[in-house]
Amino acid sequence: MAALVIAAVATAATTPALPLHVLKRPAHGYDKLPAVAKGVGAVKVSRRVATAIDKKHNGYLVYVTVMKDKSVCAVLLQGRSFSARCTSQFAMFTPTTRTFSVVKGLIGGVAADGVTKVVLVGKSARKTIPLSKDGGYIYGCPAPTNCATWVRSVLGYNAAGKLISTEHTH
Repeated sequence: MAALVIAAVATAATTPALPLHVLKRPAHGYDKLPAVAKGVGAVKVSRRVATAIDKKHNGYLVYVTVMKDKSVCAVLLQGRSFSARCTSQFAMFTPTTRTFSVVKGLIGGVAADGVTKVVLVGKSARKTIPLSKDGGYIYGCPAPTNCATWVRSVLGYNAAGKLISTEHTH
């Protein structure tokens, strides 16, 4: 996939004590989850955490949502396709929960507060992915059809360089 440009977007509202500062900021017009992702379910709060645009001006978006059933979702949108990972708010950012999604050659997600660097680990390579101001990230995999199998782990590091989050794809 062509190089993606990440545009940091700011987003917020009041919500249960999740480790996500983005949910504490006022909502903006672009925070509303697009209709193409209505299959996610009944959304109470949504915030766009990352936006990427490729050379052909196609947009890719990552949202964090708090659902009416109090679960939390990381939603990745590409055109008319979306992928979502939802979990209990109490299980968010635990070792067994994934906070990223993969769709059509993209991986995107949200990092917990305190994570300042995300590294994707593949079979034989590591790729540092920039985070938006709101803790979101998007990466266009080098071999789009193998994106889900290329990424083995998503590692989160704090400002001191200490590993504080590990998510495995399998």
